[in-house]
Amino acid sequence: MILYAENPKDSIKNLLDLVNEFSKVAGYKINIKKSTALLYTNDEVTERETKKTIPFTIATRKLRYLGINLTKEIKDLFTVNYRSLKKEIEEDIKSGSTYPVHGLEELTSLKCPYYPKQSIVSVQSPSKYQQPTSQN
Repeated sequence: MILYAENPKDSIKNLLDLVNEFSKVAGYKINIKKSTALLYTNDEVTERETKKTIPFTIATRKLRYLGINLTKEIKDLFTVNYRSLKKEIEEDIKSGSTYPVHGLEELTSLKCPYYPKQSIVSVQSPSKYQQPTSQN
């Protein structure tokens, strides 16, 4: 979950109450100590005060969420995420590392996410769908 809080001093208490209520309702216990916060503030005094009041681990420069690095400065998002990804893709292309998929597997892998019923039909043998012959 990602959460943006405008006034962290006042909203942290409400946030902790919501987390506890969610834990009771959902049956999951959220470990507050393992939760991470990235403070978007330019004022060092406010940042120090906020660090004292919140129980979360504070990320200093960047935070990784669902494979994307979130940075304190918006201007750094492109550099941190895109350039490293572009470099990784270029290395994969140069090394020739591809994942070959052949024949029927290719059809199934292409259809599966969008048309699950069709991919199941394409895997089964065609003889199963032939018209029954009448016996005289």
